[in-house]
Amino acid sequence: MESLNNKSKNNLKIFKNKYVSIHNRDNKYLYSKENSDLNFHDYRNYEIDDLYLISNFLHKKNIKIIRHGEKQNPCRKKEMISKIIDLTNKKLNKNTDFLLLKDCKFFIGCSTGFTMIPVLHRKPMLLVNYMPWIFYEICIYTPNSLIMPKLIYDESRKRYLKFKEIAKIKFDIHSKICPYKSKGYKVIKNTPKEILEAGKQIYNSVEGKYKQDNRAKYLQEKLWESLKGIKGVNQTKKLNINIPDSFLKKYHNLI
Repeated sequence: MESLNNKSKNNLKIFKNKYVSIHNRDNKYLYSKENSDLNFHDYRNYEIDDLYLISNFLHKKNIKIIRHGEKQNPCRKKEMISKIIDLTNKKLNKNTDFLLLKDCKFFIGCSTGFTMIPVLHRKPMLLVNYMPWIFYEICIYTPNSLIMPKLIYDESRKRYLKFKEIAKIKFDIHSKICPYKSKGYKVIKNTPKEILEAGKQIYNSVEGKYKQDNRAKYLQEKLWESLKGIKGVNQTKKLNINIPDSFLKKYHNLI
């Protein structure tokens, strides 16, 4: 298997810790399978094009970007297409993804089963558009990773839910309708700019260059204090799995 890894990397002209692996969840994989899960999961999706700003940033750092996935919707942004090595929708040996993820610098993904591969390799991760925000699941992820949740807007009360309120939402994932919409909530995805700023943090953290300022430290402490008592929060905090500092600063009013 190791020889397969070397062959794959040589063919793609990539080197250990000189590339970032990315993955997004959309409906193409699910719809391609017979007898697939018919429950509603669209609230977990995001478009690959939402990564175009972070792709530009990594490209300027001479970091290659590999997109993984068996069945995925195509990237449509021309400026991003030229900057990524897209391995999706190709008949690859299934070991290829597993082995390439082993040597990536870090991983950018979301709430999906594929994320468990970089977890097995204990790779630093930035998980964006994360939903549902369940801490007893988050606490299994790689230490020092970043998790950026989608926001929830309560249409009846005309306001965004606090982070604690998002974490406390109870619903059954085995549902044929959106469990958020049925409660009068609107799911708000992360913007490309928010993903870029979070991506800069994970990049600089992996490089050993990230310095957290006092404002960010204060907000992180305030967030964790507000989440006390929620299952999985203590374990997640001990592993230093955090919301990106830039996201907390922007939405400090939701703490």
